[in-house]
Amino acid sequence: MDKLYRQVSVKERLPEKSGRYHTNVGLVYYHGKEFYHWIDWWLEEVELPSEEEITTNVLFHNNTMYHDNDFQKACDNGIKMCFNYILNTLKGEKSNG
Repeated sequence: MDKLYRQVSVKERLPEKSGRYHTNVGLVYYHGKEFYHWIDWWLEEVELPSEEEITTNVLFHNNTMYHDNDFQKACDNGIKMCFNYILNTLKGEKSNG
């Protein structure tokens, strides 16, 4: 399976675990408090939501349900919510659907 990575500024935050990370200067070891080299950013692996998570968190949300014979509005809301859910996941933000 292909992997997706997001670029994270060291000014924004540091990794949660020690290990080797791809950075703007190559592969650098992080020991839990700092990197062993001065860097500007590191790459964080992004865990993409599964189809089941999207269905559970977005498609069955009350705002996407068919209410008051407004099927088009429900579909539009569902598409917008799916887009925002995936975008927030890629940006590393938590989304509640």
